[in-house]
Amino acid sequence: MQVNKPLDPVTGAVTAIAIPPGQADTVYVGTVGGGVWKTENATSDTPKWRPLTDQFPFLAISALTFDVSNPNILYAATSSFSNFFEGDLAASRGLLKTSDGGNTWTVIRNPKLEGRLIRALVVSGQTIVVATNLNDRETAAPSGNGPDDYLFRSVDGGKTFTAINTDTAGDPLGQVTDLIAIPNSSPLTLYMGVAKKGVYRSSDAGEHWDRMNGGLEFADQIDNNQDGHTDESGEVTAISSRIKLAATSSGVYAAVVGKYPGLGDNVLIGLFRMDNPTTGAMWTALKLPATPAPDGVAVDVNGNRTPGESSVPGEFYAGVNPGSQGWINFSMAVHPANPYILYVGGDRQAVWDHGGNLAGLTMIAGRIF
Repeated sequence: MQVNKPLDPVTGAVTAIAIPPGQADTVYVGTVGGGVWKTENATSDTPKWRPLTDQFPFLAISALTFDVSNPNILYAATSSFSNFFEGDLAASRGLLKTSDGGNTWTVIRNPKLEGRLIRALVVSGQTIVVATNLNDRETAAPSGNGPDDYLFRSVDGGKTFTAINTDTAGDPLGQVTDLIAIPNSSPLTLYMGVAKKGVYRSSDAGEHWDRMNGGLEFADQIDNNQDGHTDESGEVTAISSRIKLAATSSGVYAAVVGKYPGLGDNVLIGLFRMDNPTTGAMWTALKLPATPAPDGVAVDVNGNRTPGESSVPGEFYAGVNPGSQGWINFSMAVHPANPYILYVGGDRQAVWDHGGNLAGLTMIAGRIF
């Protein structure tokens, strides 16, 4: 998406993408500070984009989603997740809705959503489920919401919202970092990722939630939480700062971003798949994407001030988040025609100077597997 500056055309930061089913040429994007844009010739070498929401005073878009029961209806969530201004709660002004391709919009505002950072939402008819989290530097909940209110549900098209604070076992939830619907599921099945808690599933369109952490375990021989033990039960979820999800009708993927000793708190540390997402109960760990040496960074995992020891597991990191920016800069998507092809995007290249890396890149660039 080009911003027309006479001598310096640039691409604005994009936070969300939505493509109507069966319409490869039509693409909507949500941007950090420029609202929603649309192209109807996306497969062209020179697609033309036009802005759809310049008439609104709030242009920070955090999520886009189609109504699962009517793909002609598109919703946009307003929140700021920019690298440099993440946590601007004033940018969170609720939801936007269009049913005519973006020509006209309806604003859905509710006190329970005001000032909340909206990570994701799922819509099915009159049911709207909204996943939110406070900025990690924020210490007080916005006015009108309790400190444990992160998941909200409406059954009247957004006129009213109810906070969902606990799972079916009565345990409290936490910051919701992702929310998705399983395609073609009936009844509508949802998954959400909750920081430091794990993955939850709802089989009734978001009203009730069961924790689904079976198999979410490490086998990397790294003491991620620095408690003197490696690969213990519950470690993967306890140190998670973000859990990203992606799914087809036959499987769901969970990517866990969290603490990697010597590197930071926002690194992809676990990748898992569950088959049969409406009935499955166990996750299977997948190998993490990585590049071979020298495309990596030396890390002091064991804290002995000698990074990069070949005899210590994990002291050479070549994964997707060498910049430890997985809280913001992380993406994941499943191939629409093959549920076993998964794309994962990180923050930057581990190596790019002195002649470039194995891919020939001589700049920071993005990191996609």
